[in-house]
Amino acid sequence: MKVIIPVAGFGTRLRPHTEIRQKCLLPVAGKPVLDHIIEPLISQGFDEIVLITGHLEDQIKKYVRRFDAEFTFARQDEQRGLGHAIFQGLEPSDDPVLIQLGDVIYNLDLTEFCQSSTHKIAVDEVPDPERFGVVEIDKERITRVVEKPKNPHSNLAIVGLYFMTNQKVLYDAILQLMENEITTNSEIQLADAFEWMIGKGEVFQH
Repeated sequence: MKVIIPVAGFGTRLRPHTEIRQKCLLPVAGKPVLDHIIEPLISQGFDEIVLITGHLEDQIKKYVRRFDAEFTFARQDEQRGLGHAIFQGLEPSDDPVLIQLGDVIYNLDLTEFCQSSTHKIAVDEVPDPERFGVVEIDKERITRVVEKPKNPHSNLAIVGLYFMTNQKVLYDAILQLMENEITTNSEIQLADAFEWMIGKGEVFQH
């Protein structure tokens, strides 16, 4: 199964460290963040990995040679938001895809997460949901996705892990946002694409 990992960002909140080193290569618990992400993927059988690159991309391309996996690279030339970044790695295909952000570390059975007949968004309860993308739910079903709501109706924050049963529906949703210049905070947001999909009848669970 394809895995898309966006690692194109400048890491502005971690400057000056990220001026000379890509954020995903900064060490956490003795090894780069990217190791914490890629090693579990490979050990659980995910070996088709698409890295969305941009800032300091040569560092990433050189670094991942050490892993026993098939890597491809898609460049995000402009920082136009997470949705725009993910779009660079998508195809209008019926194949499923796992999306994992390049700056979040999980302790999770990813294979089990992907064994779903519906799209899935990983969430966690937080005390300050206005800082995050947030989902509203009815039992296990997600009814709404909002990016950084001013008045959140839920404390379930999106934690940067997503499973799509097929790529095409997300591809089409992000394409709609780009063609119609639908943005939040001037960016093409993944949360807005999910909201568009829900409006079209796509089923999401958490």
